[in-house]
Amino acid sequence: RPAQILDAVQKHEWEEALLEGWSRAAMREQDEEWLEALMNLRARQGKMPQLFQLFAELPNPAKEKLIISLMRENPNLSYDQSPSTFLSACRFSWSAELSTAVTTVICWTLQKGDMQPWRWEKLLRDIAPFLHAASLQTTIERIGGALKKKTGNDPSVSGLLAVLELRLAMRR
Repeated sequence: RPAQILDAVQKHEWEEALLEGWSRAAMREQDEEWLEALMNLRARQGKMPQLFQLFAELPNPAKEKLIISLMRENPNLSYDQSPSTFLSACRFSWSAELSTAVTTVICWTLQKGDMQPWRWEKLLRDIAPFLHAASLQTTIERIGGALKKKTGNDPSVSGLLAVLELRLAMRR
């Protein structure tokens, strides 16, 4: 399997050359298994430029799967965290599963109360058009409920809710 092959070449003198070649081949052939294995390795290595290049080539369902996995490991949507970075690159209609996962992290963050609005303002503005259309009512209710429980207002979340409510009204 690709992951086993990648593990076998770690620390080899030709590791970078092999990884570069396999990355180009995986992107050219749109081989999802190789792309995912290479992304996982580059993420562990902290090689962000290569990671973003590979991410762009993944099919949308694989992008969503990766982001959900990242949010499970690190439920933080701050601008400087990888889930936020990759979500910003998902400029397509999201599945119900990804929308639910993002909604859960937003609600969890509001409950914790430790996120300054500026740390996720751009992300919340960027994601509003892509949340799953059929889930809008539930998303609005969940995020609105979490926002009401929060002490103090978060203008970023209020802005997200306003856009989602407009989308829902247009859909109706």
